Amino acid sequence: MKIIRFLVIMTALLVTALCLVKCSDSGTDSNGQKDFEMREWGVLIGCVTDSSYFLTSRPEVSQLVKLPVIYVHSRDKKPFTLKATFATGGPTDTYPPATMGQSIVEWSNVQFAVGTASQKPLSGQDYEPLEHIIPALNNVDADILEYNGWLSRFLFYEGSVQFRNRIAASYDLDSLTAHVTNQGDFTVYNVNLIVRLQNIYGPLPYGYFAHWDQLDPHQTADALLGDEPILSYLDDMKAQGFSQSEAESFVGLWERVFYMTSWADGISNLIYRLPQSEYDKLISLSVTPTPDKIVRTLYILTHLRKPTPDMAVVGKVFGSWEWVQSSGGIAGRIVTPETEGYTKTAHFRNDWTYKEERNDTTFLETTYQAYKDTVGNSTFNMLQINGWEPMAIINVTDSTLELMDECIDCYLHSYRRLMIQ
Repeated sequence: MKIIRFLVIMTALLVTALCLVKCSDSGTDSNGQKDFEMREWGVLIGCVTDSSYFLTSRPEVSQLVKLPVIYVHSRDKKPFTLKATFATGGPTDTYPPATMGQSIVEWSNVQFAVGTASQKPLSGQDYEPLEHIIPALNNVDADILEYNGWLSRFLFYEGSVQFRNRIAASYDLDSLTAHVTNQGDFTVYNVNLIVRLQNIYGPLPYGYFAHWDQLDPHQTADALLGDEPILSYLDDMKAQGFSQSEAESFVGLWERVFYMTSWADGISNLIYRLPQSEYDKLISLSVTPTPDKIVRTLYILTHLRKPTPDMAVVGKVFGSWEWVQSSGGIAGRIVTPETEGYTKTAHFRNDWTYKEERNDTTFLETTYQAYKDTVGNSTFNMLQINGWEPMAIINVTDSTLELMDECIDCYLHSYRRLMIQ
């Protein structure tokens, strides 16, 4: 009887095991977690400058990829190598420090670690903002990674790319309606328009909000402008496969940036999520061994504002400038013509055209804007080279030109004036 009972129990266990194998996805746990999975999110930031005040339809502007963060989940904890390749532009910084080329970032032989993720100190007081957000990025349930002595729950990189915004937006404050058009051949998701107006009754601009779940290719849609934002980012991130803590980390860092602004003049924002297929075209990921699943999420954040051209600034910048060095980034790097292997000359013309030469060969020809911008009680001279660089704060004298990228952990570019005979 004991033998028969044992056989019955073993048969039941075997049937249960077979059922679990048959009814579940191989390589996936009960929560849908794959054996080896990567999840990445980033934000692409740009500012539209267009002759139509309310439109975000400028065909091509330079954007900055901010905080692409990669989380890794692995059962067997095998080392891996990851490479990010920029189709245009290139990387500026990484965390932990990775191998960087003109268009490539690579972490080779990343190990998995046990214990607690630590924050290695970064040189230079100018990079404190990143140090402030590292705890938030580490406060997730992803695996701890070890790379060259750095322990972290994430991999980070940033850089510049050329991006063509396809979403046009406008609004009418008299009827409190908003209007958007998807001029692209792909669907965008979680579209939000935040209209900020100067608030004479308080320190922050007053806001109106409109939301669309998605915009199909060439679709036009209207929505009412309401007083309350639709807080959609947590659910959107979780629906894409991010864990609760990963989604909360993103929301904690970015939702307020999307919806609120400290800019007193009331800059408005357009935000939408790009499909992963389009993200892959901008920056591709190559991972060895190949993950069972890669989730990539990229939000586009476009500031809507109309700068006023400033001919006085143009008069100061007008001429030819030789690049001396650039300094900044997360690690406080200094790059020069000697370290990069090329010289660079910038030509600003008074007809708003810009030409850049590298090693005496034309590298870029485009247009630029120079204008004044007010933040709080301070006014800055600003410059935007269309289709390439991020906006920059200008400091110019008769012989020197400094362009400070308008973003956290970005670069200060120094030039000296060339006297053309």
